Amino acid sequence: MKTIPLTNGRDTLAISTYVMGTGFFNTRCSIPESLEILDYYYAHGGRCIDTARYYGMFDTGKSQSELVVGRWLRETGLRREIVLCTKGGHPNVDTTRLGNPNGYVKTHSRLTRTELYSDMEQSLEALGVDSVDVYWLHRDEPDVPVEEIMPVLNEFVQKGYTKMLGASNWSVQRISDANAFAKANGMEPFSASQLQWSLALNTDKTLFDDTSTYLNRGDPDYFWYRQRNMPVFAFSSQAGGLFSRALSKDPGKGLQNLRKIRASFLEEPENYRRIQRVGQLSQETGLSPAEICTSYLLSIDFPVVAMLGCRSMEQLRDSLGAHIGYTFDQQTVAWLETGVRPE
Repeated sequence: MKTIPLTNGRDTLAISTYVMGTGFFNTRCSIPESLEILDYYYAHGGRCIDTARYYGMFDTGKSQSELVVGRWLRETGLRREIVLCTKGGHPNVDTTRLGNPNGYVKTHSRLTRTELYSDMEQSLEALGVDSVDVYWLHRDEPDVPVEEIMPVLNEFVQKGYTKMLGASNWSVQRISDANAFAKANGMEPFSASQLQWSLALNTDKTLFDDTSTYLNRGDPDYFWYRQRNMPVFAFSSQAGGLFSRALSKDPGKGLQNLRKIRASFLEEPENYRRIQRVGQLSQETGLSPAEICTSYLLSIDFPVVAMLGCRSMEQLRDSLGAHIGYTFDQQTVAWLETGVRPE
């Protein structure tokens, strides 16, 4: 499996172009199958695992994923071979749109020194490690000044809790502000961004909650990332199975069985046209719709990795397929988006 470099100017990490997301571990995916997923991912060259303190809380009220990842690392002895990522600072479970029909309702800040230290220390304990490689803030709170947040994260680096920092679901303006402050004060900046991005056209309606962010190629934010060559970890890289379900011959799948939050993609007519083009390209190339979705992201003209949020071994096998790391030329990328191949 290919890698991209993630650097802060001091350290460089080799990030697998397919990152193993673990949001469903020990909730919608059993512990045995979760461990099997990690085994399969590693056996096929994957070396970057992404988890979070929040994972499991929405379904069970308790953090679950980090415990499973920690068990796998302990049983396999592979910690030194893995780029390990986790996230903290997520809003309380009842503040997301899915948990609260009124949307994001902030009860108290989770980006305070107390909350961030609590998340970091609990993550390290659950994972059974002394440090992680990349520590992400899972969400932003724009009303909290970066001048209050970055010093705490810098302490994590100084204490050896993490090598690098990442911003998940932060706007480019907030990342710019945070990194400008960090640079001016000799602190660790954000080295990467994690947001919702896929071949599907994303809109405000396709977000998990009001604290999420998304990207489409050609958006102003896209050019901001490209200009800075900042790596992006793209979650929901297959639009929650939109293309695979739409093009499946299994009558038990299909668009009618999309989860509510994923069905919102169908409110944008362009996504129906993109589904048709993916179907055509699948017939021409033999690539599965899942492979086309991830290959699209790996073909972007700055560093992008596709995060795989699998709920089963079947989904992981389909996502990796037989063409790991396949990329398209820029004419095909443009055609998938617009239906027109540039001259």
